[in-house]
Amino acid sequence: MRITPSVTPLFGNNPAFAVMRYGRTDGRPVDYTVYALQAGQWRREYDFAQAYGYPAYSAANLAALADAIRGGGAARATYARFFTSGAKSPITDANAAVYACAQSEMVPAGFAMCLEDAKRPR
Repeated sequence: MRITPSVTPLFGNNPAFAVMRYGRTDGRPVDYTVYALQAGQWRREYDFAQAYGYPAYSAANLAALADAIRGGGAARATYARFFTSGAKSPITDANAAVYACAQSEMVPAGFAMCLEDAKRPR
């Protein structure tokens, strides 16, 4: 599942949208680019492959990226930087696990287990 950026600034983000690229022969997603409204102009903000360093937009790469975001470091910093499409990010060290777990855990039990796991020292 791909959740696209919001075109409304209701939640503190800059308006944005994503353009998905896909394989013409099989229809599989390949990459996407996000465009954000900043200073009154639509601008290219990032594309998945360049921002996160994965050669393709695939289930396996998304799972690896979710783990990397949970682990902190560059992946989490990149995710936080782009979360609001150029506006101030609400993601902090104190609440990063909530945002990271929301990447892959769609049911309450899995989300709770992810948060518990995030509290464990690494």
